[in-house]
Amino acid sequence: VVYIVDTSGSMQGKPLDNVKHAVSTALSELAQGDYFNIITFNDELHSFSSCLEQVNEKTIASTTDWINSNFVAEGGTDIMHPLSEVLYFG
Repeated sequence: VVYIVDTSGSMQGKPLDNVKHAVSTALSELAQGDYFNIITFNDELHSFSSCLEQVNEKTIASTTDWINSNFVAEGGTDIMHPLSEVLYFG
């Protein structure tokens, strides 16, 4: 599973808070041994990892910290870059 999250300026406030909650909930529903990554985008692209990560307690804890640090609403919206990145993981 690869989650793509818009962190552009238009997501500021409640929309981004809702996305943080949704991604956290979705991650908690993954089973041990599943694989995932998170990509955020605005004018820039940021990935939780350079590859798909296996679900375990350590990666979920790291992901929570990463979400809190990287889900910041700013900049414009460039959807093509993360879509190209997802094709790499496929």
